[in-house]
Amino acid sequence: MVYDVTRPETFTHLTDMWSKEVEQYSTNQDCIKILAGNKLDKESERKVTKEEASAYAKAKGYLFVECSAKTRENVEKCFQDLSGKVSI
Repeated sequence: MVYDVTRPETFTHLTDMWSKEVEQYSTNQDCIKILAGNKLDKESERKVTKEEASAYAKAKGYLFVECSAKTRENVEKCFQDLSGKVSI
């Protein structure tokens, strides 16, 4: 699940709705979930703190990473973290 670190409503909507949808409709309750904060390149416009998002991810048992699709910072890490948890 992805939220925009500069738009708190995307994080709120994710926590209020999307995480519940994933949990309710997932066919595999043990699936690996990751919370990704996007637009890390806009740090000066940040509205959702890393601590807030990290705490939410930890409470839900999700992996957590912040990245930037624009600069590609941590994008590869996001996929490596996720693929590293998937068992074959």
